[in-house]
Amino acid sequence: MQTGFNRNLLEFGATHGMINLCTQVLSGVTSVNDHVLLKNEAGLTSVHIAVVNGYVEIARLLLSIIDKPFVGNPHNLLHIALRNQDDAMVELLVSRSIGLRHTSSSAETCIYIAAQLGRQDYLRLLLPVVGYDFIDAAESAYHWTSLLVSCVEGHAPTVRRLIDAGADTDSFDYLGWTAKEHAVFRDHLAVGEMFSSTDKTPKPGISTIINGRKGIYAPRHDVSSGFSHLTINLGSLQENEKSKLRTMNLPSLLEHGLMLTVSTSESAVSVQRMLPLLEDSVDDTFVFFVENSEDITVLFNIYECRADPDVQGTLIGAGIALLEAHNNCVGIQHGLLMREQSVAIMYKGTLKLLGAISFSYAIIKPYHQLRSPKSNSKSLRTTGSAKIVGHRGLGQNCQDNCLRLGGNTIESSRAAAKQGADYVEFMHMSDSQSSTLEPTSMLGGVENYEARDNVQVFRVRSESVALADEQETERMKNRMKHNVDDQDKGFKPNTRGDFVHGTFATLQDTLGKLPEHIGVDMEIKYPRPHEASQAGNALISIDINVFADTVLDVIARFGKGRHIILSSFTPDICILLAIKQNSYPVAFITNAGLLSTSDKDIRAGSLQNATRFARQ
Repeated sequence: MQTGFNRNLLEFGATHGMINLCTQVLSGVTSVNDHVLLKNEAGLTSVHIAVVNGYVEIARLLLSIIDKPFVGNPHNLLHIALRNQDDAMVELLVSRSIGLRHTSSSAETCIYIAAQLGRQDYLRLLLPVVGYDFIDAAESAYHWTSLLVSCVEGHAPTVRRLIDAGADTDSFDYLGWTAKEHAVFRDHLAVGEMFSSTDKTPKPGISTIINGRKGIYAPRHDVSSGFSHLTINLGSLQENEKSKLRTMNLPSLLEHGLMLTVSTSESAVSVQRMLPLLEDSVDDTFVFFVENSEDITVLFNIYECRADPDVQGTLIGAGIALLEAHNNCVGIQHGLLMREQSVAIMYKGTLKLLGAISFSYAIIKPYHQLRSPKSNSKSLRTTGSAKIVGHRGLGQNCQDNCLRLGGNTIESSRAAAKQGADYVEFMHMSDSQSSTLEPTSMLGGVENYEARDNVQVFRVRSESVALADEQETERMKNRMKHNVDDQDKGFKPNTRGDFVHGTFATLQDTLGKLPEHIGVDMEIKYPRPHEASQAGNALISIDINVFADTVLDVIARFGKGRHIILSSFTPDICILLAIKQNSYPVAFITNAGLLSTSDKDIRAGSLQNATRFARQ
């Protein structure tokens, strides 16, 4: 009873900051160490209680009378003081070397906590006594080091101190992101600039392994094989009301201890994934080589896992997806904008429904030109200086009272070159198989079908400025109001009377008439599902392979030695361009990061997603 009574008094004094009471209690006991280190029902000692409540003098008293190594008390006292940002308590614990090398259940160290809080003074105190071998220790949740988490939070002074102390600036988290990338994509630009002299770009072709996960620096796909490619992402890539497919819906099964394999009838390669699926579909794209793109069958098998990973488990259920019928339902020359399917998984023994698996896919048919890299495309990657690109020539047209050159015209591009632009951007889109450069949408509104047949597509005569011509121009503007661009922006680019008028150039005209020293950024516009939905159109367009091949045919014929960049807002177009040809670099452009973005593709949902997709 006496021991329990005294222990309760010691806890009471440590809880309420009564140092005199603690002194009297300790003076009346025989085994001081046992009483100080004795734990209550919650597993806390008196020292622990004093640290949690921030009573430095009581903590100093209790620590000073312990005459043996501090073994019995929890070692997370320093972590608690750091989290509370109790400066005096931190100094006390560091001076007594308590908890310096302790790691939490999530592998967080005291240096990690100080970096996360942005406390440069704590780092100045800890680094000399903890040891610099702890500076690059990573926590277990995201594989973030102290430098990574400091960059995530944007603590510039802390980042500078860690870099000066020798922190590894090239370490990756479990998604393959570096500290510099985290800083830049969170708009901590001042932090990102600190890495300019220390950052090292990973060498191409070298794969990085982090906790068993392959890095995102992958070699380019072989375009010389002549095979078609099939890309598959589990789940939907669209975050809108048009797509409500669940990636995995297996109510009849417990997903733990199961293995999903995905294969095709045209390829001997299969992809295995443990269930439940924890990977982001942006990072986990399956690529298969197929000989016959017109007859592709995708197989989904679910196995029970075995203890030996080399032994295939028992087959539980399977499902088959036939892509041919799904692709040809709108004709040979057209294709669906949302290439998604949901596959029923049937139980092996009874053929009862186990659930469903959804996936997104793209079929990339081979292109037999532009297989050799151009020397000028290599120089673009090695040149360190920034390039000036004229947007749609000399600039994008907008609604104001200033007379300007029409965008996407030869005149506008030449004017941009005279202003010092290294490249000029042209936007290619067409609702046919012709290579016309248009700064407008391929999508007409629901009111456009009646008016489109009456629109003059030839150039209006320029020698007459009579009243009749002005009236005709006004009538044409009224008809153009049915177009999506006019409805959204209130004007139609490159119309006579509003801009210095010029005809829309074809891609052949641009490559032929523009001086060869001027580089071209060819932005290829292909409808995205959210754009078609907003215009009230069906989710159907020209087949994506036909569309891409038409552009590449003209570039292969008239590109010659010109510097050319291929770019697009549409992720699938970027995939096709990267696989079909190897002559020109491909850039994924996006509005990700803007609060008003309307793009519902998860690959453009954020700058991180966009960058991870582009670097696959």
